[in-house]
Amino acid sequence: MTKKTPNISWILNYVPTQDRQTIEKILVADLTDDSRSLSVKGSEKGQNIFVAVQGQYTHGREYIKFAINQGVAMVLVETDNVKTKSSTARLEWVQRTPVIHIPQLRQQLGNFASQFYHYPSQRL
Repeated sequence: MTKKTPNISWILNYVPTQDRQTIEKILVADLTDDSRSLSVKGSEKGQNIFVAVQGQYTHGREYIKFAINQGVAMVLVETDNVKTKSSTARLEWVQRTPVIHIPQLRQQLGNFASQFYHYPSQRL
């Protein structure tokens, strides 16, 4: 069975129009919210998307620099609506790595992951 390329089309909804072609060209293989797995996860360096959301003890945004230094392809981070008073997404570049701020990322993550992996539950 041929492995499908992950679907990142949903990410493009959160990227400014002028940056969409650049983001589309980024090769990705996996999605993770555990920064500890970035150096050992089953894909080549530079093909992971690091998802920075609130964990049990810390927020993933504390590990964004570490993830970038490990060579992730991109970072998705939940916007902090209380501090920014914003419900809109934004893109910033950190060391040539796109960091995409997405409102309510944690609530949307299940749907995003399902799309990313081409709806695996439908094949059960």
